[in-house]
Amino acid sequence: MPSLSSNQQSTLHVKKTLILPKIAVVGNHTIGCHLARIVAGNADNFQSYIKSMYTILQPDNHLTLMVQLESGFPNRFRYLVIITCIGKQQTEESALLGFDVTSSEITIGMTLPIWADLDISLDGDGGFKVTSYDQCYMFKPVSVQALWTAYQSLHKASNQARHYNYITNTGVTHDWLEYYRHIDLRSNQIYINEWNQMNDILSHRSDSPHLYQPLSSDEKALRTRINVKLKELMLQVDLDQVTPKFVS
Repeated sequence: MPSLSSNQQSTLHVKKTLILPKIAVVGNHTIGCHLARIVAGNADNFQSYIKSMYTILQPDNHLTLMVQLESGFPNRFRYLVIITCIGKQQTEESALLGFDVTSSEITIGMTLPIWADLDISLDGDGGFKVTSYDQCYMFKPVSVQALWTAYQSLHKASNQARHYNYITNTGVTHDWLEYYRHIDLRSNQIYINEWNQMNDILSHRSDSPHLYQPLSSDEKALRTRINVKLKELMLQVDLDQVTPKFVS
């Protein structure tokens, strides 16, 4: 890992220390002339929070998505974030970051470059799975809006990665991501374990009652058609503008 300068290291220690009591629900938000899509839980102090989040970012990096995820720990919030950067090839590169937020600090528990092979799939119970090369993560957003906002944004970023044919281990792209892997920004191991868990993720969230109710063949067919239509719809529309009338 490239070493950071003494100024960067001292700045990192200051940057990750925050006072963030609550989080707010918003749609699109502009900071530094860059548009970010943000879906979180209830809160009173959003402006202070988002400005503090931006202090973590490098000056030439942009936050384009932030959604709140369910957390297995009290008094700690989890956020899935997409950041972008113009790389060495003068093309836009993207990555997923997992932020852990407490009342006293903000740290990063996950970093994942968005490569050309990124696969996104729904898990059927309000969450989705992201797979890339030998890495696999499952995420459970706090709301349906957060789920579809993340799903739509990830598809857009992965399509761009395929367009530019971003492939891992070439050393040509995403080297800027090393900054976010630095130990001074890293979450404690307990939080990192929650980002990395896979098979046991269902044990950390409530089950939907319909999972245990048998469905008729007609109900199964209807559900399949609805899922297909929703996927098509959410990839085509702006979630902040769509209405029930449009869906119908």
